[in-house]
Parts: sequence; structure tokens; C-alpha cells
Amino acid sequence: MDKVIKATKEEQPKTAETMEEVDNVSESELKDVEAHLKAQNESTTSGIIKEALKDQSGLRTLAEIIHDLSQPLPTRHLKKLMQGGARGSTYIPWPIAVKYLDFYAPGWENTLEVVNSEYGSTVITALIVPTSDFGKVTRSDVGFEPHVTNKGKENEKLTGFGGSSPIAARQSLKRAAALGYGLGRYLYEK
Repeated sequence: MDKVIKATKEEQPKTAETMEEVDNVSESELKDVEAHLKAQNESTTSGIIKEALKDQSGLRTLAEIIHDLSQPLPTRHLKKLMQGGARGSTYIPWPIAVKYLDFYAPGWENTLEVVNSEYGSTVITALIVPTSDFGKVTRSDVGFEPHVTNKGKENEKLTGFGGSSPIAARQSLKRAAALGYGLGRYLYEK
């Protein structure tokens, strides 16, 4: 990825009030991500990588995957949370993170371990990326989402955007991609 796209001062991430809104991505936003990744595929670095991979069954080295996933994303592919304890934090929406993984780490897979408690759902994701030099590399991280009740009524659990387990699963996947392979890691360093 030779070209690093820098955000102008006027360009800011879209805002979202909740984590559910962060991961809600329109079809046009996904098409923009696909167009951006296609343009990256035509860069000089990608051409060199393609040539080098001809004899490696399409797999890339771990260093190449981490290098490409560690590059700053275009600001238009990010969202900023506007409420809650993480107010002002910038996130990569889950569907966009998946597009980047599909492009730079083809063949990735993940396994989940879900632990539910009276407080919420904890999900541990093991993100597995096939590489040409180390075989399948696994990096794990965790996500937690509390159960939400309606106006304090203890037995009335709201499922919202799929409930606490799917939300925690999306968090843990994004965290494993960030901390293990570099996708959006720079967002944590602020």
C-alpha cells in the first residue's frame, strides 16, 4: 500500500450515538470501501506482492498482512461514537473491518467462545489468518457488552441490535484484528 490517504482537517468520521450505530453501514459505504481497496490493489506494492506470491498459492507473509492492515484508513471509513463512556472514540464499523480482512488476509476465519452472565456477554474471538511463512496465525481478544434493561425493570432484557452476544462478538473480532494484525491499531494509540 504505497499511497497513504491522509484526512484533511475538514474530513471527519461520521458520528454515531451508540455502538449499534457504529456498526450500521450502508450499502454505498461498503461499495466505497470496495472501490478504495480495488484502487489499492492497483498500487505498485500490490503488483510486487502479486508477483512474489505466484509460487505461494496466493498466501501472503505475516509481515505483508500486518503492514497493509496497519495503514491508516480513509476517515470516511470510520465512525465516531458520540455517547457513553467511550464518547469521542473513533471506530471501524464491523462490516468495514471484515472487508479489509477479506482483502488483505484472504481466507481468514475466526472461532468464538461466548460466556453469558447476569451482567452481560463476554466473547473471546480467535482470529486465524493463513500466511505463507508461518501457516495459520492466531490472535485473540475479548469483547464485553452488558445486558440492557428497559427503564430499570430487572427482568425485561432488551435485545437491541441482536443482543449483547453479537455486539460483544463484533467488538472482539475488531479488537483481535487491531491488536493482533494492526487493523486500526493507530486508533488505540491516541
